[in-house]
Amino acid sequence: MFRIASLTLAFFLATVLAQDHAKAEASEFDGRWSLEIANGCRPLEGRFEAVIENGRLKADIHNSGRIENLTGTVDVGGKLREGRLGFRMFNGRFDGDSGIGVMQFRNHCLAGWTMTLIERAQSAPAAEQSAAAATAAPAEDDTPPIIEAPGALATDGPVVEFAGRVSDNSAIVEFTVNGAATALGSDGSFNIRRGVAQGESELVIAALDEWGNRAERRVHVTRSAESVTRGSEATAETGDSSAPMIAVLPALETDDPIIEITGAIVDSSAIIDVTVAGGQVALNPDGSFAIRRGVPVGESEVVVSALDEWGNEAEKVIRVTRRAPEPAAEAAPEEPQSAAIIEAERDGEAPRITLPPKLVTEGPEIDITGTVADDSAVTDMLVNERPITLRADGSFRVRQNLKVGSNKFAFTAIDEWGNKATATIDVLRKPLDLALGDYHALVIGNNDYGDMPKLKTAIADAEAVSEVLESRYGFTVTKLINATRFDVISAMSGLRAKLSYDTNLLVYYAGHGVVDPVTERGYWLPVDAHQDISANWVSNDDITDMLKAIPARHILVIADSCYSGTLVRAAPVSFDTWEDRRDWLRRIVKKRSRTALASGGLEPVADSGGGNHSVFAAALLGVLRDNTETVEAQALFEPVRKKVVLNANQTPVYSDIRLAGHDGGDFIFAPR
Repeated sequence: MFRIASLTLAFFLATVLAQDHAKAEASEFDGRWSLEIANGCRPLEGRFEAVIENGRLKADIHNSGRIENLTGTVDVGGKLREGRLGFRMFNGRFDGDSGIGVMQFRNHCLAGWTMTLIERAQSAPAAEQSAAAATAAPAEDDTPPIIEAPGALATDGPVVEFAGRVSDNSAIVEFTVNGAATALGSDGSFNIRRGVAQGESELVIAALDEWGNRAERRVHVTRSAESVTRGSEATAETGDSSAPMIAVLPALETDDPIIEITGAIVDSSAIIDVTVAGGQVALNPDGSFAIRRGVPVGESEVVVSALDEWGNEAEKVIRVTRRAPEPAAEAAPEEPQSAAIIEAERDGEAPRITLPPKLVTEGPEIDITGTVADDSAVTDMLVNERPITLRADGSFRVRQNLKVGSNKFAFTAIDEWGNKATATIDVLRKPLDLALGDYHALVIGNNDYGDMPKLKTAIADAEAVSEVLESRYGFTVTKLINATRFDVISAMSGLRAKLSYDTNLLVYYAGHGVVDPVTERGYWLPVDAHQDISANWVSNDDITDMLKAIPARHILVIADSCYSGTLVRAAPVSFDTWEDRRDWLRRIVKKRSRTALASGGLEPVADSGGGNHSVFAAALLGVLRDNTETVEAQALFEPVRKKVVLNANQTPVYSDIRLAGHDGGDFIFAPR
């Protein structure tokens, strides 16, 4: 048995920037803004901070080691006028706490830009009150720092350099790049210079404020092989092709579990990276270094490496021999003090684990860093009973997935004498504050047709969808089983009168559908519909008009037969970091959306194949039950489509609904 699929709505790609018709003063947009330039025209790609003061836009843009000034004027309607970044035209519009536009290059390259409000400018009295309040009783800050840095960089050379800024209402107590402490200016600015390997690599920039809030920004770096193949030309350009000289002893012997390694690095160019046994080491101004490392009993190797600013690298291996303690001679009965001597030599102290006092984030994962100190060698390091790597300098870094709420992690260290220590840390993952509003659903399941073949699974699908929407996502569900045309129209009219602008509505339909071959108009078929008489059919045009009239901000139609159509929406949006995705969700949640997810295009769709459900319903239910993140419907669509295509001869589609009032938003699912 098949549910007949229908297509009459021609879906189209529509991204509409909301128009602000209300009169506003220029100062409405005054404040600090986060500016992101993306999608081409490198090396200007990245994040920066901009300021609008009395309607005047200003920003310092870091471009290949130099600073360019962005200027322009924001008028009372939010339009950016006379926008310039050097020789580039900078056009766009602001609406509330967001802005969007394009940047035009002379070579006709176009780059898109978006701005998100960080902090709105205060009037003088308000600022004075805020300062007084802060002086009287500073409130706890639970907002992570904002890291502004490029999302991606490309280079032909062995060294990459870029600038950025960290913003936070509280003091930044830790700032690292790939786990190594890095200098941060008093104004939050930073300049990073790092040697990079050929191919693809990543720089992880992390900031931790005094309240334990942590933010992370990942910079994807691509280094082409060109710099290596240029040969003598590269040498002529750089003037330095010699590797650093590493001065260390070739071999060391010890009886102790800890050994001190000293040495020096000599090079005519700047040294940008030194590691000992994989851990980064700080050089003294004269190029010398000293570091303590734990070593096991027997023979081992410690590798010392150095990298200069031109990508020249050197490596030295130190062979370390740690002698095993000699077994104590059997003590004569008259010399009991020897047992006390052996016991005195034994290390009875447990390792000392240092962790951050508190971590707070909104992201789905976090890097936890810490250190372990012990007079003896640490042989095992675990988090929640899973082994992790401990660097030679006693530091560790581990990435952990998080659920919303409190997450407890237990770190355990065991030394060579069996001494064991455990330290725990609680990581709070806050839910995204998107002001989503209430969720409502109209769920329709039709099996028992009078003038058409009966269906097997539509009612079971509707019951299961209702249950997961109520229990997993907190929807208020109106359920129609074996609905007539009057039932459907009445329910939609009731929702129009009941729902407010800040609500969300999902309409799910499982039943027969048909396409009129003459008008190419599609219809949902209630149970009182007749095959040859269209009086009780519900047309897609009827549904579109009702969706346009219902005031809910976001409406999603899921149709397991009708409302199917050709997929013409652009490819799903991709993001470099979770922070980028979070910022995008905060933008689209404010925009009106009218979208549809259909079980197939023009082809018939199966009424079974998923156990007690249709193939499409089974895939949809599985994805909704497994989802643990706040996501837009577009993101949920892709795994549903893959499951259906693998199990049936039909292809689900997802699109905006033409002429229904779509304005660039999307329906958002937020599990409880």
